[in-house]
Amino acid sequence: MDLKHILLTLTNIPLSLSYLRYKKVSSYRRLNEDETDVKKFIKASEYKEKYWLSMYKYLDKHYSYIFNKKYPTSYNTLSNRKNVYVLWLQGEDKLPLVSQICLERLKLLNPDINVIILTFENLKEHNINIPNYIIEKYSKGLISATSLSDLIRLDLLANNQGLYLDSTVYCLSSLPDWYFKVPFFSLNSRNLFETVGNIIRFDNYEFGEVYALGGTSSLIYSMAKDIYFDYLKNHDVVLCYELTYYIFRFLYYKYKPVREIINQLPSNNKHAECLANYFSDGDLEKKTTLQFDKDDVFIKLSNKWEYSTKYDKATLRCLLEDLVRKHS
Repeated sequence: MDLKHILLTLTNIPLSLSYLRYKKVSSYRRLNEDETDVKKFIKASEYKEKYWLSMYKYLDKHYSYIFNKKYPTSYNTLSNRKNVYVLWLQGEDKLPLVSQICLERLKLLNPDINVIILTFENLKEHNINIPNYIIEKYSKGLISATSLSDLIRLDLLANNQGLYLDSTVYCLSSLPDWYFKVPFFSLNSRNLFETVGNIIRFDNYEFGEVYALGGTSSLIYSMAKDIYFDYLKNHDVVLCYELTYYIFRFLYYKYKPVREIINQLPSNNKHAECLANYFSDGDLEKKTTLQFDKDDVFIKLSNKWEYSTKYDKATLRCLLEDLVRKHS
């Protein structure tokens, strides 16, 4: 974080210290035998809630004008075609190992789905138009690839019906039809605090996770996109890594039509991150008591964890398939 970013954060977010404290503690950790981590997570959650309240006030002060604009609640024409969008700006041939395996698995288990790889070259073909001032800031290193990815998925889903998946989302089974038919789709277990196996899980947002999004309504994506685009007109840096989450949460609590759409989402994919975090040390061959439910369709992996470099492609693919068989 550079000096300009620090000054911006301190100026706009009086409780930025709460965020820094929260970031010291991961949302998911294996429990110690004495379960001392529980107290740490409870404290971290308190810090994050304080930060959220401060962020809410900031968004409410500067972006409540958004509620005076008129937005369509659905796309111009609803389609029965099942499109799944995966973003890798450098192109499919540049996908890292884990992303390659996830993409191959997605296509294998869903032969009836149209999988579209989004790259720098084809964004406009899919009605994705990121303003030049944002592209310039990205080129100068002022905003990260993660923030640009968030902006692209918002613009994508503001204009295109279908599902967006991060390239590191691994399929356990084929995608159910209802994923494409609900007004809003995301991964959401509706659990704010739980233990699964020996994993403690914290802070499942009301709307789920932004690495798997979709639905038949464009409302939340159009509003969130406009807030984020407008924010970057006047700022060179992003307030925090989870800004998209906070914008979604702001819209959820502030605007009833958004809240009603999101509240229709059934609980799903309870274990989406638990397995991935359990094996983040790279040892995919150790034992775990975790069992997937019938509603588990996705697990989140990462190109950054040790298993992404520890195994060759064939071995990693076989180990992941074996994990699915053992825990289903």
